[in-house]
Amino acid sequence: MDDQDPWGAALTGVPDSVIELAMLCETFSTRVGTLADELAKADLSGDDLVLINACLRKAASSSWLVGAVTFGLERRVPEGRCPHFNVVTTAEWIRLFHGDESARMESYECDLEAGHPGSHVSPVFQVRYAPQPVWIRWSGRDRELVELASCPIDRIGAHPNGVDDEACGLPEGHVGRHWYGDN
Repeated sequence: MDDQDPWGAALTGVPDSVIELAMLCETFSTRVGTLADELAKADLSGDDLVLINACLRKAASSSWLVGAVTFGLERRVPEGRCPHFNVVTTAEWIRLFHGDESARMESYECDLEAGHPGSHVSPVFQVRYAPQPVWIRWSGRDRELVELASCPIDRIGAHPNGVDDEACGLPEGHVGRHWYGDN
């Protein structure tokens, strides 16, 4: 292989649009390597670290999104939990929350049991003006932000007046067992 054609004949017959995507991935990989080299040499402290950390979090979210829409994302989780996770793009966040990043997380883990059928779901946020919580729901490459009603099943606590009752933290009609803060 030469520098002009790093993939050689392996791409014969591959559509130009796929080759362009592969080249973008190669460029991204090269730039991340350069970034790592430059960060290793930099003398950062205080506000510099805060700024670089914020930028790196955005870069990580972007790369996770690429993985999510390409092949899905998984991580190690406690036994019995679904290992899949996804991200909310900056554009999606701005559209929903008008740029307020105070509650934004780097990633959103599926809240269902391991091996569950159907789509994955994770709560994103309770929007003040929306009647239902906003969830990210995905299956393979398909993903959407949707308002879903909360599951109406409460776990009855020991206190007679109900102060320790707990609502299921999943959307209405979810598959599998109910989810409460301690399971």
